[in-house]
Amino acid sequence: MIQKIGVIAQEGTNPAFVEGAYLVVDNLIRSCGGENKYQVFQAPNATPFVSRIVRDGINGAILDKNRYNKEGYIQVNAEPIMDGLLNYSAAYPDTEFVLVMRDSIYAQNLNYFLGVNHKAMSRTGLLLSTTIISTGKNSPFELDGITFQSVLMHELGHRFGATDQQNRKPGELYNYPKMGTHCTTPGCIMNVMNSLDEGRVAAHRRATYCPGCLRAMKKEFSR
Repeated sequence: MIQKIGVIAQEGTNPAFVEGAYLVVDNLIRSCGGENKYQVFQAPNATPFVSRIVRDGINGAILDKNRYNKEGYIQVNAEPIMDGLLNYSAAYPDTEFVLVMRDSIYAQNLNYFLGVNHKAMSRTGLLLSTTIISTGKNSPFELDGITFQSVLMHELGHRFGATDQQNRKPGELYNYPKMGTHCTTPGCIMNVMNSLDEGRVAAHRRATYCPGCLRAMKKEFSR
């Protein structure tokens, strides 16, 4: 079965970021030999059901005054949106999504973070996944195009097994509190990023996947 990955966007998101996201996903799949298993598509006019998930998630996710700062920036809770997209994937298990958001996002104890990938096993044993990336339009941390693509590559690395223990050699990964498992190879795009400045520096020096992460993803694609 061909797995479809739809690149969708919050209304009002810069189209250049959406096109960039599509190219990053497609290039990663091709570079790891997954073009026979995955098909990437853009859905600028997403189905009404998916559009409603995004809209309702945004409307119901700005929870309290603590999510506004003194400049009036808005943060949107990504969790109900992730849950809605995962529920959609449970009904249509051949489709998952990369959602590009204009607004800043948060989840649990993570404040003003830039991207997240969530994977879950369905009751039928299928892996369901959704990825959300923020351009930070309504936050202090608006991203440039290069940093945005770097953040997306990082989250896709989590999606496609770059930091899964079963794909790595001992000592190549470290499990950070609250941040999860990341690569320990210096300069790898799958290193943990503790601030936007760290992410920007890595992005603009054109950080990419280390050989261990590439090997892990190719192993994942070959399953």
